[in-house]
Amino acid sequence: MTQLMRPALHQIANAAPQPHAGLLLARGLAVWDEESGRRSLNAGNLLATVCEIEPSALYKAAYERWKQTTADRSRFAHFVGRVEGRLFAGLAGGGALETGVTTQHSYGMPMLPGSSVKGAARALARAIGVTDAYRAGLFGEDDDSAKKAGRSGGAGCLVWHDAWWVPDGKPYVREVVTVHHQEYYGGRGEATDFDSPVPCAQIAVRGSFHFVVEGDPAWAELALSLLRQALKTTGIGAKRAAGYGYLPLPDPKAAAEEAEVEQAHRAAERARLEDQLGPRRMALRDFAAACEVKAAAGRRDRTNTGLHQQALALSREALLEGGPWSADERLALGEILEQWLPRVVETFDKKDDWRKARTKLQIATLKGQT
Repeated sequence: MTQLMRPALHQIANAAPQPHAGLLLARGLAVWDEESGRRSLNAGNLLATVCEIEPSALYKAAYERWKQTTADRSRFAHFVGRVEGRLFAGLAGGGALETGVTTQHSYGMPMLPGSSVKGAARALARAIGVTDAYRAGLFGEDDDSAKKAGRSGGAGCLVWHDAWWVPDGKPYVREVVTVHHQEYYGGRGEATDFDSPVPCAQIAVRGSFHFVVEGDPAWAELALSLLRQALKTTGIGAKRAAGYGYLPLPDPKAAAEEAEVEQAHRAAERARLEDQLGPRRMALRDFAAACEVKAAAGRRDRTNTGLHQQALALSREALLEGGPWSADERLALGEILEQWLPRVVETFDKKDDWRKARTKLQIATLKGQT
């Protein structure tokens, strides 16, 4: 039996109120027993301790700070994906335990390194035939490859951030991987039906991860669309052929939070536009947008209903004597009505009907032609 931890540290390690999972996995095994049964028992007890760890208040605060830092939609694109089943990340870094998991250095919670996230998306982009030029922009390329194509090598136009684990319950879960042909896998013989299976305790991750890509919004959204497809179809991490590491659906709780954030973002953007354009220009913008949607859907309103009714109200308001509408704003309204109403109101595409409607809407007056 070999001591791996000084006896004076045993009590401290066992009494930690919120132990660091990464530190426990790397340094928490107190003794190495030469007898495999006792060694497995010691390792199993340590893994059981790690699997009981919950996110600390510090980690929750740090995660909320990260969400706030990346909330600017003009710089960041993000989504939260939920693991279907289990995920192995950093399995090869196990050391004495022969299992491992990638954890954040400061908080001990699981994470997916940005390089791994980027690699998953890049592999899918190559598999589905995304061109070299687009892949260079999304993921970067080395100097030799870039030189052959007449481009400059570099890291690409995006920053692929580490994916944070979303604090909800316990992140770690114990798994058992059973090796059936140990001698064969070690290159020391053939696989036979008489080989004894060897259960091997592993540690996996469950729950959801928050993925963030930073850069130009259009490029970042393209990157996220590739990442979503990669996480759904090819997965991330180890043992994907056995079904681990897939994130096929968004996290329901996070999706609701995202909807609230999106609603708040749209409200803030609308307030900014209204401050910039003013209430009347904003009303013209909204009316034109509604007409565009109606026309794209191939539908038309009946006269004196819907968009025609809104147009009549806008015309009366614009021509109200002593009202706040300027000549430029009335002209803009007249041009919008002429552009869109024949396309979104029944019968207005007919010459005689449109002439009568034009008179009723006082378009000539709006445009200053009378």
